[in-house]
Amino acid sequence: MKELLISVLLTLFLGPGMGHLYLKQFKKAWILIGLTIVSAVIFVIHALKGLKPEQIIAIQADPGAFTRSITTGKSGPSLVFDIFFAAIWAYALVDGYIICRRKNIVPPPDVQDTGHTI
Repeated sequence: MKELLISVLLTLFLGPGMGHLYLKQFKKAWILIGLTIVSAVIFVIHALKGLKPEQIIAIQADPGAFTRSITTGKSGPSLVFDIFFAAIWAYALVDGYIICRRKNIVPPPDVQDTGHTI
């Protein structure tokens, strides 16, 4: 139960893949981290692609302008990124839960060894 709680908290607060690192599922962790980073980079590229050069210069002067410009309306790359990122995060949480349940699996009572021989 402790592993599950720590895994969920790491995934929620630090991002997809962090709970998997704690559970020593390194391959899945790096895949989730990589997907998150790649999707963020693609999102930024698409968000900047539609801007004019003077808008990009304004963003360099005020980095908060970029955040405000993409959060004012949910369309295009912003919505796709939100959905994709939510799917990665949900998968990381559910998979972390399944991994924890498999580690703590208890055989059903009729399969347990009672010490009696047939």
